[in-house]
Order: sequence, then structure tokens, then C-alpha cells
Amino acid sequence: MQLNKLTKEESKVIDILKCIAILSVISAHVIQYSEVNLIAKIASIFWGKFSCIGVVIFFIIGGFLYSRNDGDDAIFWKKKLFRIIIPWMLAAIITYIIGFMLGLPLGVYECFKWVFGSGTWFYYIVVYTFFLLIFKWIYKYNAVLYTLIGIQAVALALASFDVSITINGGFFTDYLNPLYWIGYFSVGILIRRYGINKRIENNKKKVFVVSALLVIASLIFLCVNKINTYFDIVTMIFCVSSTVLITMFAYKINQYRIATFIGQVGTYSYCIYLWHMQFLQGLFSKIPNNIFETLFSPIIGLIIMIVLIKIGLFICNKIKGGNIIKMVVGL
Repeated sequence: MQLNKLTKEESKVIDILKCIAILSVISAHVIQYSEVNLIAKIASIFWGKFSCIGVVIFFIIGGFLYSRNDGDDAIFWKKKLFRIIIPWMLAAIITYIIGFMLGLPLGVYECFKWVFGSGTWFYYIVVYTFFLLIFKWIYKYNAVLYTLIGIQAVALALASFDVSITINGGFFTDYLNPLYWIGYFSVGILIRRYGINKRIENNKKKVFVVSALLVIASLIFLCVNKINTYFDIVTMIFCVSSTVLITMFAYKINQYRIATFIGQVGTYSYCIYLWHMQFLQGLFSKIPNNIFETLFSPIIGLIIMIVLIKIGLFICNKIKGGNIIKMVVGL
């Protein structure tokens, strides 16, 4: 099943979405709930809810870009090895070594848990790689994709009532449970297959009104009930409807020159995802919890990562073997 090639506009919008998604991920790891004053409290709540959206967007984009051909295993996995797996392994192992020097327990099992996302932010890459593997046999079948979306909805509905379907044990966590994410990946595939992104653009007003109402209603419910987790059916509604609004915003931004810069940041998103915790969490943990920090730390964190990447790219372009270095760090 051949998919239509992405248009230039779609490619740029995807990069804008990646930029917004990585800002969301950073906010999840640097923002703390604040009661310094009312503005700081509102800002911390905003960033807290915004932080739920990033990983969802990445999974939807992953599904949107997913394409396989018969007999393409060698080529497909060679690309993924160099673009995803090697940078992930390098970042995870280096981070574990640094963590050990700072007090993490040393051991083969502890290192395995760290690298494969048990209690670490690398869970996303583990689940995403699993989807790359299994969807080869199921992505062509619409009925299967709709069923997977339903399964995720049921799983999250059960989680809303504290009924977990995650295997108990020291390794598996809810974050590593693919059933809590598989519907988003399936949605991404269906969006591209049926050109739903174009239909959204052609029905902007209706889609905007419905999505905005869903965002407001779900946000009120989440705030009133103090729900701060991915694993809730209302959070799923909030994330999907927010993603629709963000996508419409991305198409709008794409009309302006700033879209070029934002899109470029999006192309760095995987590298930022791999390395932001090593640079940002320690830095922001030392900054006093004040209104400025609450309002702007995710944006400042993203700027710091961009500056570091630009410096790294400049150095790599000047030295022998620079292209290899860029590959292994996820650029």
C-alpha cells in the first residue's frame, strides 16, 4: 500500500509540530507546581497540562510517517539503526554512567532498566521501536487500526478507575505499556491514509469549535479532579483535541517567516529528547522557584538546547568525523 508523498507544506507543518512537542516534553521535566502567587500557580498548571501533549504528538507523527514495503526489512532497519537505535543506546548508556557517578546503583539489571525506559524518559523510544516492528503486519488493515484505538480507550478508561492492565513487576511500568499508546500511532496512520489533515484545513471553523470545546471541557474536568497523568481517558480526549488545535495553529504559523526557524528546531527534536535531561534538569533544579522560572523555564530550556546544538554542529562541521558524531547524538 503506497502512501502519497508528503507535500512541502505537510513536511514543514510536521517540523513545527515536533518543535511544539519537544517544548512540551521539556516542560514536563523542568516545571514544578508553584504557589508563589496566582500568576505562577496558573502558569504551572498550564505547563503541567501542556506537558501531557508532547509524547502524544510524537506518537501520532510516528504513525503519520509510517510506511513499509514488501521485503524492505534490511533497508528499513538499517535506517532506524543509525537514526534512532544507536543515538538512543549511546545517550542512555552515557547518562547511566553519569548517574552512577552521582549515586545510581551499579549493575547489569539496573543499566538494562535505565536504557530500556523503566523509570526513565527513554520509554518513548522503546515503545516507538516496538510499534515500528509490529505495525508492519497490521498497518494495512483499517479494522485493526480502529480496534487498537478502541483498545487504548478501554485501557485508559480502566486506568481512570485505578484498574491497571500493566504487568506487575520491577521492570514494566505504565509508560512502557504499549496498550496505553498504540491508539495514537494508529490515529497517525489513519490521518495520512484518509487525508484527514487536509479535511481539517477545509473545515476549519467546525473543527476548531468542536476541538476547543473538548479541550475546555476536558481541561476543567482534569483540573477539578486534580488528574495529572497520561493514563486517563479524559487525558486522552484532552491530548487528541489539543493536538488538532495545535495542528491548525501549525498550518497558520507556516504562512509566516518564523515557521522556518520553528521548523528547524523541530528537526532537532530527537536529539533534544535524548539529551535535554542531562543538561536541563540539574540546571533548573538549582534555580529558585519564582514566577519568572515558572513562566519561562521550558522556553529557556529549549533555547539552551538549540544553542548547544548549534555549537555542536559548528564544531562537527570543522572536524574530521563530524558527520559520525552528528549521527550518534541523533542529529
